[in-house]
Amino acid sequence: MGHYAQVRFNPELNAYHLLRRIDSNKDKIYLLCQLNQSQLSKTLFSIGHLTKTEVRKIAREQNLITADKKDSTGICFIGESNFEHF
Repeated sequence: MGHYAQVRFNPELNAYHLLRRIDSNKDKIYLLCQLNQSQLSKTLFSIGHLTKTEVRKIAREQNLITADKKDSTGICFIGESNFEHF
C-alpha cells in the first residue's frame, strides 16, 4: 500500500508529515492521507528512503526468495482479481 512512503517530524510546526516515496512509480500515498498525528507518530516506513530496485538488490544479497518476485498488478490488500464485471 504505502510501505515506500516516509514520515518526518517538523519540530518548528510540532507536526508529523507524510511524504511521498522517492520513486513515484505506483505511489499510493493517497491511501494513507487520513492518518492523524497520533497515528503518524507511531508509523514506521522502514524502506521509504529506497527505490524498489534497491530493495530487490538488498533482498538478493540476503538470498531472500522474494527478491525476484514478479511485481503485482492487483490491489495489494485485495490481491489478483478479475474486475472485468465489476
